[in-house]
Amino acid sequence: MGLFFIPTALFLALFSQAASPSTSAPTPDELQRSFELIRESKDLMAQDRDQQAIQILSQAIHLNPASAEAWNDRAIAEIRLRKYADAIYDSSFALGLAPGNPVALDTRAWAFNKLRKYREGLSDSGFVLSKNPSDAFGYENRAFALAGLGDANGSLSALSQASSLDSRFKGIYADALKAGPSGLLPLFMDPGAGVSNHALSGWWKEKTFLSLFVLSLIGGILVALGVLHIIFYRSEVSKKPSSKLVRAGDFWSRYEKIARVGEGGMGVVYEARDRFLERKVAVKKLRDEIKEDTEERKRFITEARLVARLRHENIVEIYSIVEEGMDLYLVFEFVKGKTLEQAIKERGRLDFSTASRIFHSVCRAVDYAHRQGVVHRDIKPSNIMLGEGNAVKVMDFGVAGQAKSTLVKTQVNALAGTPLYMAPEADGEQVRRESDIFSLGICFFEMLSGRLPFEGEGNAFLVHKVQGKRLKLSSFGIAGLPPGLDEILDKALDPDPEKRYHGVGELWAQIVSLSPKV
Repeated sequence: MGLFFIPTALFLALFSQAASPSTSAPTPDELQRSFELIRESKDLMAQDRDQQAIQILSQAIHLNPASAEAWNDRAIAEIRLRKYADAIYDSSFALGLAPGNPVALDTRAWAFNKLRKYREGLSDSGFVLSKNPSDAFGYENRAFALAGLGDANGSLSALSQASSLDSRFKGIYADALKAGPSGLLPLFMDPGAGVSNHALSGWWKEKTFLSLFVLSLIGGILVALGVLHIIFYRSEVSKKPSSKLVRAGDFWSRYEKIARVGEGGMGVVYEARDRFLERKVAVKKLRDEIKEDTEERKRFITEARLVARLRHENIVEIYSIVEEGMDLYLVFEFVKGKTLEQAIKERGRLDFSTASRIFHSVCRAVDYAHRQGVVHRDIKPSNIMLGEGNAVKVMDFGVAGQAKSTLVKTQVNALAGTPLYMAPEADGEQVRRESDIFSLGICFFEMLSGRLPFEGEGNAFLVHKVQGKRLKLSSFGIAGLPPGLDEILDKALDPDPEKRYHGVGELWAQIVSLSPKV
């Protein structure tokens, strides 16, 4: 076959890695061999030789860790061997490399459902169907999740949609009609049930074959230009947002400073223009306390790299981490608009519909980050941007917490986080998902009431928070709030993290259950 069949995605991985001289990129031979191993694994899965396929795909990943297809194919083989936790890990890694990819989302949704994580499965399938309403596998995953959540009618409706889109689903739909409401979930949990259980490898193959063929044609052309691309990417910052550390040379020769827009715990924030890509960006130049401590600097860069891999429509993206001498810069996506904090100050409390819309987007962002192993640690209205066209973007995932953790060690009375919005256990620098849920509960309360749920200042405020003594929304006489909100917030704001919601999806599902309009 020769190099003619190397897909473009593999070359893009090579080029993005070549942007950093210190990164060792796969050679063309390694990329070609990785691609051949992926094709070989598909044949093995077609013969139900899934364990061998996993071994082959592991070799492909070793040769080219940037192959989203190899990661997802391995997840598919793991599902067929009932290694669902492994499949969630591998499909999540694939999504980190190919954000929003519907095939990887379908894979992960099926694995979530098999582990009885139905809300997660419903979330992934919902994202797929919002982008492609004709994805039959998305409807099957939705049906599975709804069956697990006890919504038999919704499950049957989703299966009906799947069968109308793909004839392979007609059999399971007929079985579901016969099984009745109590028999739906066992139908999906049966290892031999469902179209996906038998067709996963064929499904990935049929979804990608044409695109791989087209990309292979382009890849043949790129072989001839590869050397020039590598030289170009080593001399300029890649157009693709990168989680790698870039050594700038002269930072402000590339970025034109437009205005200083703020200063916070992390440092000074500027609105700037990327001269090379001709787009606006936000630039944060980090404080001396962070950049001058060698160990803390390394920790901060490591965490910033992790956070920079987050790709979600409700998360402000980190484009690059730039080191210039002792200075350290973070280059972010620029969001034109205002913070939620500013909106509340200008408008007072928000109506339930508006607050729910904003909160849903925030929950989606935090839930996605949690699935990638990132805890925000500093959720507050000033870290939530309201952009144009009802866009909602959450800022400073993890990085803010790391920066403030550094300041704790260098400033008297400094605290890692914002005390007004921190969970009680976060005061002791514990990091857990439930801490973010506590902060989300405070934000939602403030959106609806225009004030914080705990009274007092200083120690009195902290005591009320630790004791769980809070104001009730029902005491404000606010029109338009559905009954039951206080009970939900009681759980979200419980001082004991073990008694809170343990997942953001669980919190949002409770809010949705209050009103069909949410």
